[in-house]
Amino acid sequence: MLGGLALLAGVAPLAGCAFNGPAYRGPVSDHFDGERFFNPGVAVRDKSLLDVLAWRLSSDPQPWERRSVTPAQPPARVADGSIRAT
Repeated sequence: MLGGLALLAGVAPLAGCAFNGPAYRGPVSDHFDGERFFNPGVAVRDKSLLDVLAWRLSSDPQPWERRSVTPAQPPARVADGSIRAT
């Protein structure tokens, strides 16, 4: 529990500091209201600090699964006028 609180205490002072980039300024569209982007038709409310604390303290982290490495393949030749995307 204290680890989560220490993490939040360490991050909270960074809000609004020089590490944040400038806010995006652009035209209003069907998925941008002038201040933030959103998914049309999906109602999402902003999370409070209490919501974040509750999520962090109740989460059950699981170990990552091992990944298999795929060996690299040499690129195949493409005929003139053809397109290949990888």
